Amino acid sequence: MATQDGIIQLKGRVGNISFYKTKDGYAARKASGVDGVKVKNDDRFVRTRENMKEFEQASKATMAFRAAFAHDVKIAGDGGLARRLTSLFHKLLRQDAVNGRGSRQVLPVTTKALEGLQFNDASSLTKAHKVPFTPLVNRATGNVSVEISAFSPLHDLSKPDGATHFVLRSTAAEIDFETQKYVAVTAQTAPIAVDSGTTGGIALQHLIPGATKPLILTFGINFIQIVNGIEYALKSGLHSVMQVVKVDTGIAV
Repeated sequence: MATQDGIIQLKGRVGNISFYKTKDGYAARKASGVDGVKVKNDDRFVRTRENMKEFEQASKATMAFRAAFAHDVKIAGDGGLARRLTSLFHKLLRQDAVNGRGSRQVLPVTTKALEGLQFNDASSLTKAHKVPFTPLVNRATGNVSVEISAFSPLHDLSKPDGATHFVLRSTAAEIDFETQKYVAVTAQTAPIAVDSGTTGGIALQHLIPGATKPLILTFGINFIQIVNGIEYALKSGLHSVMQVVKVDTGIAV
């Protein structure tokens, strides 16, 4: 490593020399790494190109998922969700037994592995909402729903400090991971007081007619605080949970 001396301090690359700033001042060194042209064209880097293409495919699948469930991600997703999704989709790519390396896709049959995915790794749906529920998908009618049994919010919820109310929320999405196109429908309850009496049964219903691609259903709970009629989000980091509760791949078993 060489240090830079003089009035003008450089940052960036000139030829094969990289100029950069460190905590001890400005420095320069010979640029390392493989020439990008070689990576794109040299036969020795064919595996690298395949890996790059598949990482791109996994990233596109992650973006499609996050777009379909954008509001769920906003209220319940933690900072590591994108990383976990990309890692999971990369695993699903490797399960493609049809296409060759570098061209593998997230095939519908593999998407069942998304079931159980938690948006918030700091908590889980079963810890926050100890109530039986049933996720249902009927492709023939297009009806997708989450049926929740009657429960006592006071006894059956693990609420964070400061929460006065909660909202039960569900999103159904048909996602084409090859084209990154999707259709998403959301349903949620009105705010319910955390100290209210036993609720009746609750049905969160969605309609996605004519679906041919994987149908993914999420269900979760968002704790909030309402003061003088104004709704406030909690900042505890545990106030919202969301989970993929059912995946219908559209593939007959």
